[in-house]
Amino acid sequence: MSVAISVRLPEFTARRLEELAQTSHLSKTDLIIQGLESILASQLDRKVTYLSDKQFDEVLDFLSHPTPTDVQKKLAKTMNTPYTWCRK
Repeated sequence: MSVAISVRLPEFTARRLEELAQTSHLSKTDLIIQGLESILASQLDRKVTYLSDKQFDEVLDFLSHPTPTDVQKKLAKTMNTPYTWCRK
């Protein structure tokens, strides 16, 4: 689904957009969408999460030990068990 919007551009910017559309063989709409998506993606990269010391330690612990040992053993057993339809 798409939504139509109307934007007023300064003449200089409109001319540059037109030239870029011609040289890149992309539509002005595609260029504007690419520009907005680039800005939105860079905004996502700038998101910062602040944690307390306790929360930070919990994250580090989780990254160091993502799953309990018993779960890791069960997963290893499952991954090393051949499929029943592949047994000979």
